[in-house]
Amino acid sequence: MHFITDRLTAIGMGLAGLKKVSLATERDVSGILNKSSETEDILVITRGLATSAKEDIEKLRKSGKMIVEIPDRAGGGEDSINRIIREVVGFEVKS
Repeated sequence: MHFITDRLTAIGMGLAGLKKVSLATERDVSGILNKSSETEDILVITRGLATSAKEDIEKLRKSGKMIVEIPDRAGGGEDSINRIIREVVGFEVKS
């Protein structure tokens, strides 16, 4: 699993002990996404960066890669987390 994030989110991930984290900007996210997909089957990308690479993400998903979008500092909240779980797991988790 490889994480593609903005600088601030990467700092938090580093504090959480995650090792495979790439910093990206809207300009270079497509290249980083495609390069990471050469060695990883699961890619996690922040929603803000995913918006800039929609076409690349769709191509990678069609090729069998799992791309998970996570909220970033711009927001997302509980509804986004529930949607992510529903997309990845295939059903809704109720608390």
